Amino acid sequence: MIRMISKEDVFAKAANADVITFVEIGENIENFTRSHIVDSKFVPLNRIRELAPLFLPDRSAEIVVYAEKSEPNDPALLGARELDSLGYVNLYYLIGGKNDWYWGSYPVNAVHRPPK
Repeated sequence: MIRMISKEDVFAKAANADVITFVEIGENIENFTRSHIVDSKFVPLNRIRELAPLFLPDRSAEIVVYAEKSEPNDPALLGARELDSLGYVNLYYLIGGKNDWYWGSYPVNAVHRPPK
């Protein structure tokens, strides 16, 4: 089952020492390389079945999936459905995605790229 979760609720869970695995799901790694939620893993949408057992061996772990932003056909939601079909039982979909997380002043790893 996939549950929707807000950035405030994720942050509160983390503050209570809950172990959360963040997974960014997308089409390519470039956006992830530029910035991602701290300690996230990246899994390409088209390789979830192949990579999930390697990157996410504990199917009972609390996993928060996200993409750049929430939108129709969001790769994170599609990926969460795929993970659900693989037997992952504690899945959360981050409402608003990475952009909303960032603008809420929550921690991200980011690469500064000076303007050209």
